[in-house]
Amino acid sequence: MWSKDRDNCIECGTTERNHQSRGRCTTCHSRFWYHKSPKRREQQKRATARWRKKNPGAAKKISKRATEKYQEVHKEELNEKARKFYRDNIEEMRAYNRKRYHNKKKDESR
Repeated sequence: MWSKDRDNCIECGTTERNHQSRGRCTTCHSRFWYHKSPKRREQQKRATARWRKKNPGAAKKISKRATEKYQEVHKEELNEKARKFYRDNIEEMRAYNRKRYHNKKKDESR
């Protein structure tokens, strides 16, 4: 049995993480308190900022993984947003690409 009263987490259904409190795993319990209490939310933000400052390499790795996951999940939406931006700014984009092309040609000739 996962906890005294439950077979799994009441929020996510997992048994892989440890039971924390009120039928929730450690992750779901933190999430529950973060959304319920503004005071806890501020405490969590400060603790996260301190951790990020002490562990910049790990924080960067986590951030990169989260960004990649987001981009994978929202790929079509992001592509459509980029296409719309390009269509809305077509003249600026053409000028930008021309400038990049000519700068690249100058660099190659040196």
